[in-house]
Amino acid sequence: MRTVGFVIARKDDTAEVVLGPHGECRKCGACLSALDDKMRSAEAINSVQAQVGQTVEVEIPPARAVASAFLIFVFPLIVAVAAGFLGVKFAKVLGIKPDYFALLLGVGGFAGSLTLLRRIDRRYARRNLPIIVSIIEKT
Repeated sequence: MRTVGFVIARKDDTAEVVLGPHGECRKCGACLSALDDKMRSAEAINSVQAQVGQTVEVEIPPARAVASAFLIFVFPLIVAVAAGFLGVKFAKVLGIKPDYFALLLGVGGFAGSLTLLRRIDRRYARRNLPIIVSIIEKT
């Protein structure tokens, strides 16, 4: 997915880019950015050495967008459900009420998956940055 942005800051080999609302974002509706027309800023790899004040074209590779959406929205739910099922199985073995134990493990699994995602994000954040692919307007 490509969109147009405006460089507002530059640091080393990255740039802070203000991105306007995008048509594809409105169609998706997966996050709150689809509901409003606010401008968003994002850090992007500055592969073309864009300067502050320039209008640039920013690319977010579709594979990264799909993988990120899966990790953020689907992975925690899968872990929570799996932990809930394990809770039912273990509760029967331990001789306690399966409903409460399944709920407890499900919530714990959900929280644990979010913690894991946070660590993954910190470790691989640079790989998931959008890339500035071209300068549209020179200042």
